[in-house]
Amino acid sequence: MSSWLQDLRFGARVLVKNPGITAVIVLVLALGIGANTTIFSVVNAFLLRPLPYEDPGRLVHLFTVDSQTDYDQVRLSLPQYLDWKQETDALSGLAVYDYGTRNLTGPGADPEQLIVARLSVDMLPLLGVEPRRGRGFVRGEDEPGADAVVLLSDGVWRRRYGGREDILGDTIVLDGVPHTVVGIMAPHFHFPYPEAKLWIPLPTDLEQYSRDIRQFLVVGRLAAGVSHDQAVAQLETIHQRLSQEYPDADGRYQDVNALPLRQALLFAFEEIRILMFLLSAAVGFVLLIVAANVANILLARAGARTAEVAIRTSLGAGRRRLVRQFLTESALLSLLGGTLGIALAYQGVRQIESGMPEALYRVGALEVDDAALAFTLGVSLASAFLFGMVPALRGTRVDLSLSLKDGGRSISGGQGGRRLQNLLVVSQISLAVILLGGAFSVIRSAAAMRDVDLGFNPENVLTMRLSLPSAKYDTGPQRAAFFDDLGRRLESLPGVEAAAAILPLPMSFSVYGIEFEIPGRELTSPDERLRANRIYATPHYFSALGIPLLRGRAFSDPDSAEAPPAIVVNQSFVDRYFPDGDVVGGTVRLRLSQDDIREATMIGVVADVRDSPQWQGGTVAPQIYLAWAQWPRSGGHVIVRTSGDPKALLAPVRDELRRADPDLPVSEEWTMHEVLDYSVAPLQVASSLLGGFSVVAMLLAAVGIYGVVAYTTSRRRHEFGIRLALGADRGAIVRLVLRQGGLLTVIGVAIGLVISYALDQVLASQIPGLGGSGLLSLLAVAAVLAAAALVASFLPARRASRLDPLTALRYE
Repeated sequence: MSSWLQDLRFGARVLVKNPGITAVIVLVLALGIGANTTIFSVVNAFLLRPLPYEDPGRLVHLFTVDSQTDYDQVRLSLPQYLDWKQETDALSGLAVYDYGTRNLTGPGADPEQLIVARLSVDMLPLLGVEPRRGRGFVRGEDEPGADAVVLLSDGVWRRRYGGREDILGDTIVLDGVPHTVVGIMAPHFHFPYPEAKLWIPLPTDLEQYSRDIRQFLVVGRLAAGVSHDQAVAQLETIHQRLSQEYPDADGRYQDVNALPLRQALLFAFEEIRILMFLLSAAVGFVLLIVAANVANILLARAGARTAEVAIRTSLGAGRRRLVRQFLTESALLSLLGGTLGIALAYQGVRQIESGMPEALYRVGALEVDDAALAFTLGVSLASAFLFGMVPALRGTRVDLSLSLKDGGRSISGGQGGRRLQNLLVVSQISLAVILLGGAFSVIRSAAAMRDVDLGFNPENVLTMRLSLPSAKYDTGPQRAAFFDDLGRRLESLPGVEAAAAILPLPMSFSVYGIEFEIPGRELTSPDERLRANRIYATPHYFSALGIPLLRGRAFSDPDSAEAPPAIVVNQSFVDRYFPDGDVVGGTVRLRLSQDDIREATMIGVVADVRDSPQWQGGTVAPQIYLAWAQWPRSGGHVIVRTSGDPKALLAPVRDELRRADPDLPVSEEWTMHEVLDYSVAPLQVASSLLGGFSVVAMLLAAVGIYGVVAYTTSRRRHEFGIRLALGADRGAIVRLVLRQGGLLTVIGVAIGLVISYALDQVLASQIPGLGGSGLLSLLAVAAVLAAAALVASFLPARRASRLDPLTALRYE
């Protein structure tokens, strides 16, 4: 123990005696370790930290598979769920939920719109979760006519109700219905995702929901000793029997898909996982570049300490003890860098959290927790080994007879030392090219997705989300009348060119499907269904969003509830289903449910509109627009096109909403450009981080080139003095030095380009619209790094060319 303490004291003295080098190394290490800690904290919250439920590895999210479209995340109907629950023994428990918007009103605060999840009473016991205060739901509270109860999130409890301990038993009003507060959940409880702020019981009333209304999401827990595959096999057996019993409703949904709960809850799981992998690889590359940089500095320092090592060796110090001393100093440097890196990570995590969409499911908060601190310690010690071992081994291998002489050459000045330094620099450059190429690909893809042809004009458009309470607007005509009146009010405002309502909003991650039949067209099989995306729109929607009308007409006031059903379709619908003729005036039979089939006339064709972001695999699909007055919705997005800045009209629009209904809250008051930004937010966060990491990598690689060229140049001062004394041109000295840096750069760039191009093609195959930047783009990236390397090599070259030959000849 005393020898270890002696190594620590001696190592600390060495670092203090060289404050400049120590500060540079600690700062460089802090950048690398801090970046890794930051990204680990993000990855930990989304992918690594165990779900905060009892035995989460045995929880599965259950879906059925559409045999016609192969879509494998079809929701269940309530009767299907109850059948499964009754007949399976491969699952020890099943629970069901759904979610939607509700309006929270009451004295003391403004009305607000919140996401409310409806849970079956056995959901919290299935998850193994209890409220932090109060109780959960009990049997009977899910039956028709039962008193309404609600669980509050910790955030709503503190923000809206001041964290009052006596809130339990109080009444709050959701969509005009009083609910008794029975419990408050823990601060970091998220289900089904962080935007859900309240929870109420889901009524299991079979009379309310038919078998073909598939709106429910089911969670199950594997029974003891039952594997995932065994549970799926049993559920498929049950469901195949049900499909024979109910062929119209269940016939095409015989296969069952059981996903791990985390994978099902995290939106766009595969894409997010790939982005997280990219970020982890990026910070790993930065750390490797840092390690190579520090190793080069320590190799140079080892040359200056040759005499010290020789003296200690002559006094009886063994090589193992000397290596341990060198590694102790490296560990001290790394721990200092790790400590500063943690401070940087706290700031980095805070910045990332502010830009991360709340809708993305995460476990707990984005924070530097105990796991992140342990990770930082591990990275710090691993870094010490990475950059410290080679200098320690080379620095302790000395020739006593040479090293104790004044003219003895340093160990790093030999050919082996120079080759190792060159190898480290080439590695830095290659890694920097790979990182720059990946960052450029993601940044370019994010920009391209932001600028992709959307099919509408997002300029000067204000959007907001609202939902009518069913207790106040319980009939279709009431809902239709409200939105019709609201549109007229908004269009009367100065500066408003058009106003409308839409459900769902383009690029909002929501897509609703609808099945239909074409009269007179035979299907290939009795179970075949034609499908399109279903969109509800008020008359002025197409003009409000600037969607071109290609043929026919748009919705108008005559398309009322009393008029024959009318629909508008997009060009992709025509191309797929009516490629040989005009569709205007033709009819289709819309299948809204098993018992609700209506014939509708196609009155117009509009341009294609992108439903969802390209990175999520969003493509332009066939679309059917339904007249809002004929299929009235209780909620959706209001679209307002303005003649100027849409934000300037936010206050007048709010005033009109209050006049229409003072108790009606709105949310997501965004411009259409903000909606588009939100739709690519994960890519934008990733591209910003990758861009920052790549700049750091490029600077570190340039510093590495500068360090090696500068050190090598200083070791060749005597040679340069002789060349200059013999009449060599100073430009020749510059070219000689640049040749060394240039050769290292060319080799590193060439290796990096080959690897980067291959990775870019792999990336393009994993996430639609991502990657595929091409060789020319990668060459541009390489040119940027090569320019930085040239500048780094030019500085020592210029200094070498200005040597005084007499001074240089006296060197050494």
